[in-house]
Amino acid sequence: MDLVEAVLKPKAWPAFRYQGTKLRKALEKINEWSLSGASVRLNICATKVADSLTMEMRYQCYVARGVPGWLCDMLEDDKQGR
Repeated sequence: MDLVEAVLKPKAWPAFRYQGTKLRKALEKINEWSLSGASVRLNICATKVADSLTMEMRYQCYVARGVPGWLCDMLEDDKQGR
């Protein structure tokens, strides 16, 4: 969430100046974009994917290797509102 704020309100987040600048420059090349944040509690699937990529050293992307079963189950639960 802090990085979203760093892009949207850079003066309020000087510690993230470098990252915010890099993101804004990349976003300038896209005609239409939006940026929003969500709490970890509301974005469990993305958090679990990020955790598995970093903590389990999964350097190959899920697109290349296939989606793990736990993620399919989690996405289905999320879609069903469980």
